[in-house]
Amino acid sequence: HRGGGTLTLAEYVDDLGGLQGAITGAVEAAFAEAQQDAAVPRDRVELERLARAAFIPSLVQLDDADREPRRRVERLDALPEATLPLVRHLINQRLLVSDWSMIDGIETDTVEVAHETILRQWPTLRAWIAEERDALRALDGVRAAAAEWDKHKDPGQPDQSQSWLTHHGNRLEEAETLTTRPDFAKALRAGEIEYLSACRAMENAERMAEKRGIDRTRRLQRGID
Repeated sequence: HRGGGTLTLAEYVDDLGGLQGAITGAVEAAFAEAQQDAAVPRDRVELERLARAAFIPSLVQLDDADREPRRRVERLDALPEATLPLVRHLINQRLLVSDWSMIDGIETDTVEVAHETILRQWPTLRAWIAEERDALRALDGVRAAAAEWDKHKDPGQPDQSQSWLTHHGNRLEEAETLTTRPDFAKALRAGEIEYLSACRAMENAERMAEKRGIDRTRRLQRGID
């Protein structure tokens, strides 16, 4: 602040860089602090790789309406273990916050982005999110669909349960590619993997039924000829 004890809007924007400048400054402070930690690599490229692995995909989801990134609560132990020392420094700089929350009915240590503005005003993170937008969208779709399927599935009414298996065709193939990526595969919970397996089983059964129908039609045609 100036000698008069007042920080003007112009000074905040021009001298400090506004909100984006404040966030970038906090990131740089966290990285500088981390580089003094023997548990964290000093190399800047490696630091950014760890930061990316911490945020994506565990701490980011896309808004259904405008696809803007939103923060997501995750179990601390669900983040890649190699990222945890850096995560502690990001918490120290209030870029992330830790808490105890209920996830899947279990109270556990959790972490989330302190404010959604960080997802939108930290240029490097925003670029990472843009690069992974399709994969994040696919992951959000699997999470939402799997939750609905789990809520409505009934072993006694398999036909009704199958109506909640909404991934098929290209959408299913896109979702299945997530399981081939270690970072996104780790973000899938058991129920979500079970959901994708059920979708694949249903699609395979439909294809086999279609093939049998085509073969039957061909046999009938040959008999007529």
